[in-house]
This record gives sequence, C-alpha cells and structure tokens, in this order.
Amino acid sequence: MQGVVANESGEDKPNATSPYAQIDAVLSAAALSRGLARTRAFNTALLATAYAEIDLEQALGAGAEALAMTAGLQSGRAVRYVDDLRRRLRWRYGNEPGVRDFDELANETLGSR
Repeated sequence: MQGVVANESGEDKPNATSPYAQIDAVLSAAALSRGLARTRAFNTALLATAYAEIDLEQALGAGAEALAMTAGLQSGRAVRYVDDLRRRLRWRYGNEPGVRDFDELANETLGSR
C-alpha cells in the first residue's frame, strides 16, 4: 500500500513523506490549534471575569481579547463565558461607559449566538 511502511516490529505506519501522512499531520495540527484557541478563549474570559472584581480597565481589556477570540470560534461554552463576564461587569459597575461599550461590542460581535 502506498504511503505506508513497516516499522522495526513489522507493523504498518504512515510514511512521513507520503501525501496522506502530510495531510494527516496538517489536519492534526489544525485540530490541535482549534482546541488551543478555544481553551485560550475560555481562559481569557475567565481571567477577565476575575479582573472584574478588582480592576475595570483590566477586565475590559481582557474581555475585549476574549471577545475577539470567541468571535472566530464555534463554541457555545466560550460565548457563555463572555456572557457571564458581561453580567458580572453590569452587576459590579452598572452603567459605566466602558461597560456599555463592551456590551455593545459583544452584541455586535456575537449577535444571538
């Protein structure tokens, strides 16, 4: 079979130079990258939520970063983390201009997701 070679124990393994192995490597890297992007979005939203307890500017900065990351993902959980941040900001800081701006940006970016 093309694209497969036997290793020392006689088991078949993909030939690293075969197009199939190269495609598999690219797909694996893409899947890992998507998983890491989602994890980074979760962690950044959680960081922003923690900042909301002590520093509005830091919370808004991290929140904007989390929002930008979440916009490129198909992740309901990431959206929920951003929504939790929005609720926390409104509860803690009320109608501050930065909170209103972040809320507007989140509505525009995430829509009804």
